[in-house]
Amino acid sequence: MARLPKHAINWFDIPVADMERARLFYGAVLGNEPALVEDTPPEFPMAMFAVAEPGEGIISGALVMSNEATGQTPGGATTVYFNVEDVEAALSRVEAAGGKIQEPAFDTPFGKIAYITDSEGNRVGIHEHALHPVQ
Repeated sequence: MARLPKHAINWFDIPVADMERARLFYGAVLGNEPALVEDTPPEFPMAMFAVAEPGEGIISGALVMSNEATGQTPGGATTVYFNVEDVEAALSRVEAAGGKIQEPAFDTPFGKIAYITDSEGNRVGIHEHALHPVQ
């Protein structure tokens, strides 16, 4: 039997065309202006939503600048990242289940990520998260 994650979803990305405009919008509406993340690669600018108690077990998300590197377009769907124990094992089951692999697994400071298209055409991330491991 597979081990179930404590949190099924561990991250989300909201694609934006104008980072400052989007930061100001969410700051005004939610009272939680996403802060620019300084240590991301230049092709992947992001601003992260603050959480009350940063650390292990906390789930958040970010505004992600729309560009070719991120593969996301403003007005398109928000990308949800599902927590998995092993990204490679999950990828090995995608096509047999009726989905497609959009981008194979790659390493990030937060663990391994891969992008897939589900059986209904939705783009989702699968994430072997370093801070939110399946336990």
